Amino acid sequence: MSTQNLYSLENSNLKASFNTLGAELISLVNKKDNQELIWQGAEGVWSRHNPILFPNVGKTYENVFLIDGETFPTSQHGFARGLDYSVTSQDDNSITFTLKDNKETLKIFPFKFTFNITYTLKDKSLNVEWEVINDDDKELSFTIGAHPAFNTWPAKRDYYLYFPGKDKLTYKLLNPESGCVESKEFELKLDNHKLQLSDELFAKDALIIDDYQISDCIIQDYNGNNVVGVKSEDFPNYGIWSSGSAPYVCLEPWMGRADDVGFKDELKNKPNVNKLKSKASFKKDYEIDVY
Repeated sequence: MSTQNLYSLENSNLKASFNTLGAELISLVNKKDNQELIWQGAEGVWSRHNPILFPNVGKTYENVFLIDGETFPTSQHGFARGLDYSVTSQDDNSITFTLKDNKETLKIFPFKFTFNITYTLKDKSLNVEWEVINDDDKELSFTIGAHPAFNTWPAKRDYYLYFPGKDKLTYKLLNPESGCVESKEFELKLDNHKLQLSDELFAKDALIIDDYQISDCIIQDYNGNNVVGVKSEDFPNYGIWSSGSAPYVCLEPWMGRADDVGFKDELKNKPNVNKLKSKASFKKDYEIDVY
């Protein structure tokens, strides 16, 4: 049975709250104006806040991993977002949540691992670091990603996404049947490095952005004031998503992403998959900046 235990970090500028279920960031308040920056969910819309995507981002083709010739069932965005984590370290500025393999995870992901997520509050930013440790005696392959949802109240059209130094982005779309990534590429032209948000932008689901195009994205209000942003250096993949007319947008840096339509190869051969030798560790971080 899953439990929900809440923890928080706070300084003079920010208060961040977390749930041991999924080690999820569930609230980030800018104390300057008491503004809640994280989407708080709504009945019938989307109830999550910033789920951890591990050991797979998005969907796998036909909902399976192929590992050493054997198929294993997968679920969208992996199992880590729905499991209970232990708090293994905490001080005034940071907290670490830990997940380890168990007999149930081994049935669907045949690797022994330790997964640590450390949140660190500093001034007006929250750093999120992932650490994956391969506890097995064989190579471990995985993808991993973030999914923070930011409020755009009262409507998405009142906000812009600002991409410093960018004049355009290219993106792909998800196939509505398989949930995997189609090959056709589209161009997103930016106006003065900005993209105005709208409900129509996500009419065909998420925008899938490859090739290390995004390392900095800032949400701005209609007057051009910075509200909150995500810095994510050297992430090969990125998702931008929202649901219908709900007032939020997800800025999602990923290390690997959903399968291409038709991908049936071994997991270890997937583009941008992360590979860890036995007893080795992987670390990656991103930062949420508040203005």
